[in-house]
Amino acid sequence: MLNRRGGSHYTLSFREVVEGARHDKERQFAVVDSWLELAVIRVAAALGEHAYFDKAPVLVFLRHVRNGLAHGGQFTYQESRYWELNARFGNLEITKETTGGVFGSFGFLSRGDMLALLDEVASHLRTDPPKKSHEEARASFGSAL
Repeated sequence: MLNRRGGSHYTLSFREVVEGARHDKERQFAVVDSWLELAVIRVAAALGEHAYFDKAPVLVFLRHVRNGLAHGGQFTYQESRYWELNARFGNLEITKETTGGVFGSFGFLSRGDMLALLDEVASHLRTDPPKKSHEEARASFGSAL
């Protein structure tokens, strides 16, 4: 039971949700996908509060991914100074010409890409202050992959 500000309670049956997903792979992946999208949006929001620190290519890449996820799951070009910066992650690059879905079966990024992106951002931010390139940070601090 969850409290509501309006005074009453809201009951969410976690058991039904968990039990329903136990043998349903599609439902399990839907939960993982939701978590990944939320994680990217929350991490990018926190970075946005700090103007994306040194604006390393991996941080700018994350910003574009976040914007796509938050605006219908599609890459769309909107005038911004961030388009002037490199947006690279591994062998992937986002440019003004990048279009289509951000994430999912037919999207630009897979589940593995999303996890690796979050890992790469964490590696970059472990530098104090983050001055190293994401490749240097990864070499210094390793990766969970």
